Amino acid sequence: MTDRLTPEQERELEAMEAGAEGRPVEADLTELARLGYDLAAARPTPDPGFSGRLDQAVEDAFPPEWMEERVDESGASPRGTKRRRANGSWSDQIRRRFGSG
Repeated sequence: MTDRLTPEQERELEAMEAGAEGRPVEADLTELARLGYDLAAARPTPDPGFSGRLDQAVEDAFPPEWMEERVDESGASPRGTKRRRANGSWSDQIRRRFGSG
């Protein structure tokens, strides 16, 4: 097994991410974009209480260097969204793990 994404894998990953974000893709990647869109659309939305408890559990369990402050435009950290993982999007994490080509 290789630890790097091939250019084609990188291109397909970009298409799925574009689809999840509603951005257009090249015609031959339409099915992958649709998959990304469908996965994003099917993602359940947790209730705010669950989100706050999960954020707190993450903050309590992970070392501070794995976290970064999340603030809104006013500079405030809204309750339940004080911190988030600093690892980026799922596609960023895949790229870091396997490389970009």
